[in-house]
Amino acid sequence: MKIMYKAFAFLLVIRLSLFCSVSVDTITAQAAANSITYQYYSDQNGNAGGKITILSDTMNGEVKLYWGRGGRKLDNYSELATATLEAGRPTTIEIQKFTAIPEGALQLIAYSNGKPVHSLVYQIPAYKLPNFGAKRYSFGAVSDIHLNTRPESFSKALNFLKDYGCAFVCVAGDITHNGDIAELDSYKTIVSPYSSTMPVYAIAGNHDAQGGIDENLWEMYTGHGLCYAFDYCEDRFVFISTSKWDFQSPSSEILTKEQLDWLEKELEANKGKRVYLFQHVFLNNTCGNIYYPDGNGVYELWFTEGTADEKRFRNLMSKYRNLIWFSGHSHWKFYLQYLNRDINIYGGDGKYCTMVHIPSITYPRDYIDGRLT
Repeated sequence: MKIMYKAFAFLLVIRLSLFCSVSVDTITAQAAANSITYQYYSDQNGNAGGKITILSDTMNGEVKLYWGRGGRKLDNYSELATATLEAGRPTTIEIQKFTAIPEGALQLIAYSNGKPVHSLVYQIPAYKLPNFGAKRYSFGAVSDIHLNTRPESFSKALNFLKDYGCAFVCVAGDITHNGDIAELDSYKTIVSPYSSTMPVYAIAGNHDAQGGIDENLWEMYTGHGLCYAFDYCEDRFVFISTSKWDFQSPSSEILTKEQLDWLEKELEANKGKRVYLFQHVFLNNTCGNIYYPDGNGVYELWFTEGTADEKRFRNLMSKYRNLIWFSGHSHWKFYLQYLNRDINIYGGDGKYCTMVHIPSITYPRDYIDGRLT
C-alpha cells in the first residue's frame, strides 16, 4: 500500500488555529461494504487527526481523497491523501494530528481517474465541522529564497500572501545563496513596496552567514538585526539568525552564547504567551528531515547534535512548550510527508514544543524513484 500526502500550496500560510493537543477518545463511523470510516483522535471541532479506513468490494487501484461538499471536491485544494485499494480488503490511512478540516468542507470524497466515486463518500459529522470563530489575523511563513536565481518566485509568493490578507510575512532564513551584496540588494528591492502594508521580517540562514555575517550590513538591507522580537495581537514573534556556516564538527557553533542568552531571556519573559520562533536549522531526528525507505539520503546539515549550542537550544525547545518554532533549511517539499509523517509539523511526542517545517520557494527538493532531486 502506497500512501502520499500533499499540501494545497507551495508555501505555508499560518492561521491562528494550531492544534497542539490530542485526546485519546475515538469516534468511528459504521462500516459498510463500500465505505469510508473515520476514527478521530479528538472530538475538537475542525481537527482532522485520526485514521481513515477505505473499503470497497470491487475497486482495485489508486484513489485520491479530497475534502468536498455536494459530492464534489473543494476548489484550490490538492488531495488530502492517496491510497492503493485492493477489492474486499480495508486500507487504513493515518492523518497527522495537526491537520485541519478546511472551512466549507462537509464531506471526504474518493476520486478515481479524476472522477468522484459516489459509493465512497464520508459525511463529516456536525460536531467535527470547523468553527474557529473570527480570524484574529494571518501571517505568511516562507523560507530558503536563494535570490541568486528565480527572484520572481519570491515576488509571486508575496503577492499571493498580500491577496490572502496577511498582516506580515516571516522568512526563516537563506534569503541569499552566496551571502553577497547583489542578492541582499535584490531582497530589499522586492520587499520595499510591501513595507507599509505587509512588512517582511527575515532571519539569516547558513547561506547568508557563510564566511561570517556583518550585522550592520544585514540590518541595512533587511531592516532588522540578527536577533529581534515584537508583539502582535498579544502573541510574541521571536527571530534568531544563524551566526555562521558551521556543521558536523564537535566544535560546531551556529548560535553564539550571546544569542542563546538573549533567546532564553525572551522565552522566559514570554512563557505565558503564544510565541512564534523563527530559527533556520532544524534539530536532527525532528521536524524538517525525511528518512528514505532505503535508509539513505537524509539531509546531513542539521543542527550538529551534541555541540554546546545544540544542546542548549534543544533544552530550550523542550522547556518552553508554548513555542511554535518555524525552520527551513532542508528544502523538502510538503508532500514528502508520506516518507515521514512528522516532516511538516511535529509535536515532539510530548518532549518538545511544536515544530513547523517550511519548504524552499526557489529550490524545492524532491524524492523521485528512490533518488534525491
